Amino acid sequence: MTFSKNVTISAVGKNLAGELEVNTNEVVPAELSDFVDIEIDVDASADGLTVDGDVISFENPGDYEIPVTVTVDFAEGDTGETPRSTMNQDIVLGDFVLTLNQVR
Repeated sequence: MTFSKNVTISAVGKNLAGELEVNTNEVVPAELSDFVDIEIDVDASADGLTVDGDVISFENPGDYEIPVTVTVDFAEGDTGETPRSTMNQDIVLGDFVLTLNQVR
């Protein structure tokens, strides 16, 4: 399953730096955390962008167009390996939130 969002950042100000964070840990229920892999793919082609896990950072003012794709992969296990507590758990991709924070 994938969730895609184009993010536009207009950072104006002297010595401005920021971080764009995706709330992946809040979307996956605890019962599924060992059975679901989340990958964040960011087109960080704009100068000054870095990606570390679920955080996209910029160190300079500017305008950034950032395509973000979050992919949720379900691990394939052997028969009887997945506990019943994982059944009927919801992952609502629309609940992903992108939060922009000024860090300097």
